[in-house]
Amino acid sequence: MINVVGGLPIAQLCPITPSLQNSRMPILLHSNTPVPLLISDAFYTFDGQSVKMKKSIIVIAIFSLMGFLVSCQSSEAKKEAQKQSPTKKVEKQAKKEIKKKEKKKTERPFLTYDNADAFLLEYGKKNPEDKFVVKTKFGDIKIKLYHDTPIHRANILWLANNGFYKDNQFYRVIPQFMIQAGETDDQEVAKRRRTFGNYDLKAEILPHHFHKRGAVAMGRTYDDNPEKRSSAYNFYIVQGKVLTTWEINTIENTYMIKIPEAHREVYRDIGGSPHIDGDHTVFGEVYEGMAVVDSIAKLKTDKGHWPINSVYIDVEVLK
Repeated sequence: MINVVGGLPIAQLCPITPSLQNSRMPILLHSNTPVPLLISDAFYTFDGQSVKMKKSIIVIAIFSLMGFLVSCQSSEAKKEAQKQSPTKKVEKQAKKEIKKKEKKKTERPFLTYDNADAFLLEYGKKNPEDKFVVKTKFGDIKIKLYHDTPIHRANILWLANNGFYKDNQFYRVIPQFMIQAGETDDQEVAKRRRTFGNYDLKAEILPHHFHKRGAVAMGRTYDDNPEKRSSAYNFYIVQGKVLTTWEINTIENTYMIKIPEAHREVYRDIGGSPHIDGDHTVFGEVYEGMAVVDSIAKLKTDKGHWPINSVYIDVEVLK
């Protein structure tokens, strides 16, 4: 005879010996009880046909109670987790968005002679800003960009927005001419430049933009550059000087250029550097901070026009 517990033979509930299977075991447990029966010699003693169940019933009851308590605690913890899960999901999504934005900031194209102009024209359409500030220890220099030099405007915005000019320097300072920043021989700047690209800019030289005091223009190489393409990184701010008519005529004859009367009036009034008109792209002008330019222009420099005491800068686009 095989005794049944909870609707199943004892042999299917636990691995016991055949002698236990053949013994009479009047065990009555509800068929829906989820706790497995633990049956071993430690719980049962045999005296022929009877089994003493008192000890085993107590043990089973204890285990049943423990199982019930654990089940309740697990259920409560699960409910609490479900309550908190929407908040955690929002926080997790927010972190993903932050990482995505940070990754997007670090990802930028490597510009070359082939792709730079097209990329910058498109970048300029998406970034219509036309002002930026050059921060120095002497104060701020605020500059307005011209919209009719779109490649140069976009280029300075792109470099500034991506941190190229951070801790850059005014490395070429010539009084009564200009101060220049950009492609210094600093190791960190050189390393940074290699991550931005190796490119130059199509010339955007326009007759109504000239080298008056406060003009902002881009440097360029004069060797093998008949198109007068601009440097990608070197910008300069004109300090210049006030000129007489005789000086203006001398510059015309020396450099074989023609200076329009409207420009002559400006050079006589506020000054500038007309000898490079038509050779460089002028793409903006200082609207606040020329006193800062004058302070930097009078600094003592070495033979290469580099200030003895370095003038570090940072460039920030103004919205």
